[in-house]
Amino acid sequence: DAGPVKVLAAGLANRLLAEPVKFKDKTLVKFVDADVLKQTRGDRAATFTKLDGTWKMTAPLATEAEQSGLDDLVNLGARLRADEIVAEKPADLKQFGLDNPTATVQFLSGDKPVLALLIGKYHTDGKRAYAKLEQGDVVALLDAPTTAKLLGEYRKRAVWSGVDAAQVQSLIVSAGETNFQFRKAGQAWIDPMKSDDFPDGTLITGTLSTLAGLKAERYVSDKDANLKLYGLDKPSRVIVLGQQGGANFTLQLGGEVGGTNGKQVYAKVGDAKRTDVVILSEDDTAKLRRDRAKYVSKK
Repeated sequence: DAGPVKVLAAGLANRLLAEPVKFKDKTLVKFVDADVLKQTRGDRAATFTKLDGTWKMTAPLATEAEQSGLDDLVNLGARLRADEIVAEKPADLKQFGLDNPTATVQFLSGDKPVLALLIGKYHTDGKRAYAKLEQGDVVALLDAPTTAKLLGEYRKRAVWSGVDAAQVQSLIVSAGETNFQFRKAGQAWIDPMKSDDFPDGTLITGTLSTLAGLKAERYVSDKDANLKLYGLDKPSRVIVLGQQGGANFTLQLGGEVGGTNGKQVYAKVGDAKRTDVVILSEDDTAKLRRDRAKYVSKK
């Protein structure tokens, strides 16, 4: 008598019937510390170095870096684990986007490499990415937080400094043939060209706050950008802030970022000394592309 037949729960059955690779240790690498991080994504290669206890971006230019973000990333890399082990020695890396990786992240301790990771395409969930060690055969699926950190931006993300929303006296927007402006009159905002319209001061103040705290989602070029590639040789919109004391700040919006359904754009600071290009977040893009009608009502 073989006894009663029992039905196993689906999750348990899947685990028992899983391929042997699914039972491999999910730890991909371990190292003690790193003080150099190299991140390559598309045409952009950025190097961050910890100097006297402080992280700096050191190539392709010297500038400020995100301190806590880089510390967190090194701690994550030092105990890097997979969410899932997907394949042990796949014949075809293309299915994981690892034949032409989205990004490469390298960690070094001094001159000694301690981790080189290739990051492929996203899983169908759109949050986790496939990855493998540069010198390894195992393909892993990273969890969403790990994916986000490895692909994160570690150059200081503040697009500019010196903008004080409370000190701005004028907001001028040029968008092809559509141009408009608002100026401060006492505590209120007016359109000097259309006195019958009533600008929404709260909405204007919100836009100014967005501009004052504007951060890059990520940089696509750190210097000497080919502006034509990003639609910035002929910007789709130019925003100029006139601040008390005579200071002017200019932001140029360029083309739409591919794969975002028009929800994100490239941008740069309108300063001849600034040749870097950033991608703005969906939220900031929407706010900075508002047309005039959104800001006004008739008296």
